[in-house]
Amino acid sequence: MKTSKSISSNHQIHPIDPCQICGSKAGDVVMTKNRGGFTSTWVECKKCRSAHIDPYPTATELAEYYDSGYTDMDFANTTDHQVNHKLRYSSEYETTIFSEYRFSLIDAGFDPETLHTQFEKILDYGCANGVFLRFLNSLGVTKNNLYGCDISSQLLDSCSGITSNLMPASNVVEFNEKFDLITLWDVVEHIHEPLPVISTLASLLTPDGEMLIQTPNYGLLATLLGSDYAHYLAVEHINLFSRTALIKVFENVGMRCVSASSFGANVDGTQNHPVVKSTFDKVAKLYDFGATQVLRFRFA
Repeated sequence: MKTSKSISSNHQIHPIDPCQICGSKAGDVVMTKNRGGFTSTWVECKKCRSAHIDPYPTATELAEYYDSGYTDMDFANTTDHQVNHKLRYSSEYETTIFSEYRFSLIDAGFDPETLHTQFEKILDYGCANGVFLRFLNSLGVTKNNLYGCDISSQLLDSCSGITSNLMPASNVVEFNEKFDLITLWDVVEHIHEPLPVISTLASLLTPDGEMLIQTPNYGLLATLLGSDYAHYLAVEHINLFSRTALIKVFENVGMRCVSASSFGANVDGTQNHPVVKSTFDKVAKLYDFGATQVLRFRFA
């Protein structure tokens, strides 16, 4: 599956597909990138100021893409090397991933060490190879209380040793459960038609349930960095949410944002001195313009 469009940058257009976040049909082309033979063009919506691939890949095409060795995709020595699946899903990188989860949970106001006492049943939507489920298990959450779903049957197969509570993402309602916490770790940007999915997930929460979202923060850094913004990933990053648009989506399903933060200045650690990277990352977090945002929602 290849998506492509040849339109000069910054030229106002009426996209082929309306924005799946707000429905607007007007926007500006901001970026076209190629990766591994796949070409995608992103349009910034003139209404909600999010960005989306235009034309959108279909749900079938996305399923095929994620079942084509997704965790083995190696982007080393390419413009996408800062988001490298082969590295991220490798066993040797798991300690780093666990540390990232811990920091994001703390940023959102959670105490990782008492998470297993705060929430009984936890669903990780878009669980991939189950790395967050393994992290939760390391914190004391029992396997019977861990649930996961994903678009990829291959990835779900790799989670079978972590929990038996697994389901294709399209069939999540078949769990027939109510959850105390639902997490989407770098997932919502991958979802085709995200609004009905978010509405469905909200309906699966207990009255006191919460949702935690980590996703690219489409804002200042994306504007300033252009093609160097790390989250323009062809095919898969189909909806890049602005902060205000993401909050509005959850307000529309009766939830309110109780915590919002961001991290990462998109500084390449392999090409810059560690002090430079550390300094810019701290500034991005302090002034909340980081490349990745973490939002926590409860019912209003």
